[in-house]
Amino acid sequence: MNTQTPELYADINEIENFKVIARFKNRINKDRTWTPYKYHLRTFFRYLHTNGGEFMGMDPDELVAYVKKMPDKYDFTDALLDYKSNQENKGLRVKTVKARITIIRSLFNHNRVQLPKETLLWKVNSKTPIVEGTLDTKEIMQMILSFNPTYQAVFTSMFQSGMDSDCFMRWNESGWDALKEALRRDDRVHEIAINGRKHTKNKLVFYTFIGKDALDKIRTYIPYRPEGATSIFYTKQGKPIT
Repeated sequence: MNTQTPELYADINEIENFKVIARFKNRINKDRTWTPYKYHLRTFFRYLHTNGGEFMGMDPDELVAYVKKMPDKYDFTDALLDYKSNQENKGLRVKTVKARITIIRSLFNHNRVQLPKETLLWKVNSKTPIVEGTLDTKEIMQMILSFNPTYQAVFTSMFQSGMDSDCFMRWNESGWDALKEALRRDDRVHEIAINGRKHTKNKLVFYTFIGKDALDKIRTYIPYRPEGATSIFYTKQGKPIT
């Protein structure tokens, strides 16, 4: 049973030390695909560490072994439904939540554990009509490249991380110190911790990340950033982007 601190797997690569994760990675076998996978998996196991009910505190190897022996695997599917609701309540996009659930189920499939099919996992809990996008990734990036360096960095970061406007504003207000260190280290991936609002302001709500494309755009933007600024992105008028 894992008894680590809330900063579980602070080094993202620690999660690859577990046999079931290593097996999953080897079968994916694509570095660009694996990078977001391991961040999504860490988000799930951090959640499970304190909110997992009978699965609380289990590390990846323990969890897969435990679920494999369960006569009724719907109990774990219920835990996935709770996790789905948790992520939706944090304002994540439908696409991001579905991706996280899919990756978790794939982890079990690649370790010979067949989970029950559950249609509720794919049901969108929203009264807002779904708008289907028609642009592919290449077209979106072409559109982004038509903007000035500031908004190229802004929209590439939002596109890669799945942040909505509210999450972006919170990151823009509080994320500069961590981002500055990532740029100094020349990181290829940067983890973003999105803080809550009002009474949950001091609690980390969820983690996401940006990759090389967004970081390169940010490096291009940095010369335009006002000296002594505290937020990340600023308009030409010297005000934080909101």
